[in-house]
Amino acid sequence: MTSLSSFDDPSDDPLLLRGRDAELVREWLSLFLPGVEGIVVRRCPAGLSGADVFRCDTLLGPFALKGWPAGTPSARVDEVHDVIRRSHDCLSVVPRLVPSVFGMTRLSCEARHYELASWMPGEPLGDVGVSGGGISEGDTTQVGSGSVDLLDGIARGAAVIARFHDSTGCWGEADAPPPAVLRRLGRIDELRRELPEALERATAPTETLQRAADWLRRFGEGGLLAAADRLGKWATRMVPLRIVLRDVHRGHLLFQQGVPSGLVDFDAIGRDTIATDLARWVGDFLRAPAPAAAGKSVLFPGVAESATSCRNVLDADAIWQAAWRGYGQASKICEEELELSRAIAAASPVIVLANWVTWTHLEQRDFTGCWEQVDRRVSDILLTMTAGLPFA
Repeated sequence: MTSLSSFDDPSDDPLLLRGRDAELVREWLSLFLPGVEGIVVRRCPAGLSGADVFRCDTLLGPFALKGWPAGTPSARVDEVHDVIRRSHDCLSVVPRLVPSVFGMTRLSCEARHYELASWMPGEPLGDVGVSGGGISEGDTTQVGSGSVDLLDGIARGAAVIARFHDSTGCWGEADAPPPAVLRRLGRIDELRRELPEALERATAPTETLQRAADWLRRFGEGGLLAAADRLGKWATRMVPLRIVLRDVHRGHLLFQQGVPSGLVDFDAIGRDTIATDLARWVGDFLRAPAPAAAGKSVLFPGVAESATSCRNVLDADAIWQAAWRGYGQASKICEEELELSRAIAAASPVIVLANWVTWTHLEQRDFTGCWEQVDRRVSDILLTMTAGLPFA
């Protein structure tokens, strides 16, 4: 039997749930694991999706209780669960969904849906741990208490993504223009209409978003046109579509001792090109350095200090080659899909930057509790854009 000594209630743990909040989580947990004992509940740091996630340590082991964002259709949750269940049968890094006492893996109450899954161990690949010149074979990154060759980690992560794609093969493939491209082209059209109005707003919620607005005033229109030009050639190309993750960032693939140990966050699953997953995975490692000695951006003094991503010049080709090698060793990928993944990765940063400014300036979306995360994401993209580091 598992000991509770490793997760006793520390009085200074800010994530530990107590009182009525903890009781509510335990009530939901009892509908999946009736009679379970030794429950200690911690709230996971808030994400940007609107979901609530809790780590529940029990005598049966750790579990993740998730409340989907309010308003998510039940059919959508069931669709995602179907993919997770089938993929878990093939891949140990995919969590196991726990059926409730009613036999379903989804429980619902007042437009909220809840699920319980096995807790996936590990940590994302960390910051680059070398001192200059670019990533090459042998460069390492910290993962927990150990280290892993960064390019090897990127390759292993890409291999996991490939195996996930293979695990969804029962849904088959169909050739069509890539939805990832069509969505981005449609969003570029919207942003070209909305961004000028957003940029007229006098103030931004944070200093980092103000810097983003300043950059977009100078380069936004040109950047969006360049992104549209790069993606446009793919708008009518027929490519294989299958069930993919569509939102696999560095933080969604966990490692232990240099080996992939967990894949998390399946909310965006849908039919698309495999290139969109490669573009997302690789894109998180294509980050700019803090410029030279002063550690400041040429265009935006202070940007570098707030960024938390890789601090060394990243060799984009080495990163792409590592990802393609890892994917190709686990599954098939053609030259066209490799080219498309680079096109999506290259076009995405200016779209994402414009999205954040439009959401916060024009739509006045409230990210209370998540502004630090927003600032990190925006700072990372600003570093890349202002340093002129290519994404592809």
